[in-house]
Amino acid sequence: MSIEFFDILFVAIIAVASPIYGVWDFRRLKARRQAAIPNAGVEFYVTTLIVGWALTFAVSAWWYLANRDFSAIGLGFATEGWGWWVGGSLAVLACVFLVIQSVVVLRNPERIQTVRKQQGSVDLMALIPKNEREARWWPAVSLTAGVCEELLYRGFLIAVFSYLFNTWMALGLSTIIFGLGHFYQGPSGVLKTGFVGLILGALYILTGSLWAPILVHFVLDLNSGVLMRRVMEAPVSLEPAS
Repeated sequence: MSIEFFDILFVAIIAVASPIYGVWDFRRLKARRQAAIPNAGVEFYVTTLIVGWALTFAVSAWWYLANRDFSAIGLGFATEGWGWWVGGSLAVLACVFLVIQSVVVLRNPERIQTVRKQQGSVDLMALIPKNEREARWWPAVSLTAGVCEELLYRGFLIAVFSYLFNTWMALGLSTIIFGLGHFYQGPSGVLKTGFVGLILGALYILTGSLWAPILVHFVLDLNSGVLMRRVMEAPVSLEPAS
């Protein structure tokens, strides 16, 4: 594999254009939330789906036209070696842990109150579904994040950077770009998502496949949205008297 013009173009789009667009789009969402526009989240979600899948399709089409093996960007199905089984097991355990953690929080009024106080004033709450219609879109948003972001940030970027550097440096660069891709969440959000990206990237390298990272990413986003909506809508009566 050699680095060609479209590789550089897509790296630029992912590393530079995407963070800028993300900041603009999120500010627009917050403004619409503050203006109490009904189902403001639906428009944001639909745009997210269109942009995410369009870029993923474009990168995949380029990979195909360049006559490259899709296993090089993590879309293989090989199950050989201990890394695949260990990584797959860790992915499943992580998903189970996330679900159990949510159940524990929702069954404990004190935990609900703690989470509500911590998140109530955070700008990122604008992302959370506010009604049933928005909630119906959330699984699609989570799936899009899981599939598209893993293929773009882990699969594609690591493949391109691995041609120029070693695997671990490629992982580091993709992690930084993944964090910057969430710049709309602020500096702390960049660090948090960067850390998550590092874990997902290590899981990808361990398994040699994107399927485990996709699963964890999807469950993480889906679980977070569902949990936070339920926490913020929990009856006040569930909270202990102060």
